[in-house]
Amino acid sequence: MTARLSPLPGWIWDGQGDNPLFAFLNAADHVLVTEDSANMATEAASTGKPVHVLPMVPLKPAGKFARLHADLRSHGAARPFDGALTPWTYEPLAETDRAARAVLEAMAAQA
Repeated sequence: MTARLSPLPGWIWDGQGDNPLFAFLNAADHVLVTEDSANMATEAASTGKPVHVLPMVPLKPAGKFARLHADLRSHGAARPFDGALTPWTYEPLAETDRAARAVLEAMAAQA
């Protein structure tokens, strides 16, 4: 893939050094994600920046991805990519914080 993409402008992280993903997300004005990754969509939605979802040719039923993207749309975080980088705002997701609170509450209830 690196060889095929080498003529295009951009940079491909080779796994060496720190992963630049969160720096890229922080610097971005918009984030485009493919509809086949839950991680990409939820990490992007934690930024508060517009998340544009790129359609893909389905190889299997959408299932959990369709539900996730519907939830992100209802939260106001994501929209299908329509070719325009239209800005919008929403409350960033904080799912790690929410999960940590739930674990701490469950531990406290058992004590």
